[in-house]
This record gives sequence, C-alpha cells and structure tokens, in this order.
Amino acid sequence: GAESLSDLKLISCSADKTVLFRAWITGPAAGKFVKLAQTSLQGVVFDMVVHPLGKHLVTCGEGRRLYVFNLASSKLARNYPVADTELYRVAVDPSGLFLAAAAQDRTLRIFDFMNGELLAKVRAHGELITGLTFSRDGHHVISVSGDRCIHVWALGSRFTGLMAER
Repeated sequence: GAESLSDLKLISCSADKTVLFRAWITGPAAGKFVKLAQTSLQGVVFDMVVHPLGKHLVTCGEGRRLYVFNLASSKLARNYPVADTELYRVAVDPSGLFLAAAAQDRTLRIFDFMNGELLAKVRAHGELITGLTFSRDGHHVISVSGDRCIHVWALGSRFTGLMAER
C-alpha cells in the first residue's frame, strides 16, 4: 500500500523563531512524522494554542504580533500587530470568538479573533503572567503570575452574550 499523511499533526515552536508543522505517516512507512512546512517569524515564539474549531493555530511572542495559521495548509493566514508590548501567553475562548493574551507590561488583553481588534485591557499582576486560560464555560479568564497570585477575571455580558449566540 501507499503511504499517506494522517490528520495527526505535531506543531512545535522554538527560540530559532520558527513554527514547524509535521504530519504522521500512515501505510508501510508508518511510525514517523514528516515535515510539512516551516515558517520563520519576527521573533521567538513564547506560546501557541489551537483554536477550538481545530482550523487555526494562534501564536504570540517577540515581534509584537499575534499570528494565526491555517492548520489545513500549515500557512500563515493573518497576523495582528500589538503596538505597545510583547505578548507571552495566549488562549482562545471555547466559542472561538476571543483571544486572551498576557503582555510583557503585565496586562491582560482581550482581542477579537477574526480581526485582531483590542477589546479590553487591564493591569493584571505585579509580575509577568506565566499562565493563562479561559474557563470551560468561557465566562472567566484565569491568570497566574510570578507574583504568586492566581486571578479569576469575570468577563462581562458584552463578551459572554456573544459567546452564547455562537
């Protein structure tokens, strides 16, 4: 039988400023990943997350941008500039409408996934934010930091109402 690529992918990023996409081989040569694509970015990638619908990958890091990749093509689909700081962590809400990002200036930011518009920004912690996620229902953002605090941020009806519609 012929070898083919499966839907199983391995995506990695590193200090060499690249995002590498690999796919698992099925068939007689099964048992290894093969390189699909490699994209060089403007800076080191600090975090990445797969969109809940499974069609996109979002990364953040040096270069003051959020990058959105198409997982089917392994190509950069779009990128959103962030004017004033680098982003260290990124999360996508369960509906896929919003991105939460933790910034070098210790702020927590909410972006529109489709157009990159900054929707909210709050001074979040006394030290760098080291972890970030949305609650399962999407009504809260949870952040952890080097300041030894865990914050649970309630999202207002402006956000949760749109999530419920989706």
